[in-house]
Amino acid sequence: MAGKKKLPPGRTDSRVDAERVKQALQSGVGMVRGLTAPVLAHDLEMFSLGYLRQMAMRWSLIRERDDTIKAVAEKRELDAALLEWEVLTLDDSPEAAAHQSALEDFYNGLVATHVLDQNQRGGVSGLIRQMMRCMGDKYAVHEIVWRPAPTGLTAEFRYCPLQFFENTTGRLRFLAQDNVYPGEELEEGGWMVTVGSGLMEATSIAYLFKNLPLKSWLTFCDKYGLPGLHGETTAAPGSEEWNRFRDALGSFAQDWALLTSAGGKINPIEINASGTSPHKDLVDRMDRAISRLWRGADLGTMSQDGAAVGSNPQESETDILSAADALVITETLQHYVDAFVIRYRFGVEPKAYFKLQPKTKVNQELELKIDEALVRWGVPRSKRELLARYGRPEAEAGEELASEPQPAPVNPLGNERRAQRAEFVARATAELDAAQRELLSPVLVRLARIEQIADPVAQRAALEQFQATLPATGREIVRRAPALAPVFEKIIGPALADGFAAAAAKPSKS
Repeated sequence: MAGKKKLPPGRTDSRVDAERVKQALQSGVGMVRGLTAPVLAHDLEMFSLGYLRQMAMRWSLIRERDDTIKAVAEKRELDAALLEWEVLTLDDSPEAAAHQSALEDFYNGLVATHVLDQNQRGGVSGLIRQMMRCMGDKYAVHEIVWRPAPTGLTAEFRYCPLQFFENTTGRLRFLAQDNVYPGEELEEGGWMVTVGSGLMEATSIAYLFKNLPLKSWLTFCDKYGLPGLHGETTAAPGSEEWNRFRDALGSFAQDWALLTSAGGKINPIEINASGTSPHKDLVDRMDRAISRLWRGADLGTMSQDGAAVGSNPQESETDILSAADALVITETLQHYVDAFVIRYRFGVEPKAYFKLQPKTKVNQELELKIDEALVRWGVPRSKRELLARYGRPEAEAGEELASEPQPAPVNPLGNERRAQRAEFVARATAELDAAQRELLSPVLVRLARIEQIADPVAQRAALEQFQATLPATGREIVRRAPALAPVFEKIIGPALADGFAAAAAKPSKS
């Protein structure tokens, strides 16, 4: 590729013009207001045939207007958008490091926006949140507008609502105008399609089954929330007294009031419903179904009357969903982005890749023990793989490296004192041995002479005589023992002074 001008991997302009945006913003009015079971069934059938527009527009409004759907859908999207991301390499080669740097520059410089609301501006997290719309709508489509520069490459990702596309051939195609079929092919490098679960199909059914009893419940409350009034008067109908009474009754209630003759009193009209109203149970049942669809076995949302006994099942379900969502985002960006960026920059296949780290819980203590054991056993372990396992990036060139705390530096003066003390103890011990040998020398000389006697009988007699004089010899040794005092003084005196100095050097505990 040397000497040739590099071409961008896709378009550098947008196919979604201002007129297309204006047309989309002005359509869709009343898409939820007239929703009935036959209408929903028809739109779902058309969606499965590839005509996405009607159902996609209804889903968008349902999602924004239902409190439960909006809450669980946004939580699901934010769970993925707030995960940590990184760029990893396939090997430790300089080429892989260059690819890693190029991808990091690309992702740090990208911009994510929305064609129908260009006030939205975000980076990688904003892009991931938009991509997560596929979990509801089945598809999330971004137009990629590449931004080549002399120093690198980045792009603007423009989220396009699903109503801009049709799927009648099994591949999404762009509708330049509403209801103008067939659509235009999505050129390679110009679009990114994220495919997910399509939860809005089941969610919209639950919404309908929730909305019908909810409307009936509201009508019931509106109709029977206040009692009706029955007014009775003895005045003749049409008389001035009758008219005054009618006006007074009307000031209490206008829609549900009755005026009759005789009695002249006002009685409340009570409505006693037989049995329990099913409205609340039906609404709660649908909310719980929606919560299960989007968040798994969400005990926090679905518990009733303290029925939840723990959160472990909920955590397990949400961890599975988080890991699956991270995988969808990772594989989509690797396919549509990583390969194009590296081919554009280097003209080769990528040796680095984007990864969204799931928040799946790992017993890291056990993992560390296993890895440490493998290292001790001599099993080769890649530092790059270990860093990726524990979600730790490799240190950049020139960065200050962390290290294990070193022991406190040895005080040279302390070393000198210890050496002097050891020398003193050795010399004092030698002097003590000499003093003891001098004190015991008469005994030792006498025993040496007895040992040299060759005649056993004479030697035995000499030993018996030595034994008989031993008490007197012992008393003489004791009498001469004070001669050892100067030697002990030389040992104990300096040691005592050294001990006082060491105690004074220790910090106080108070």
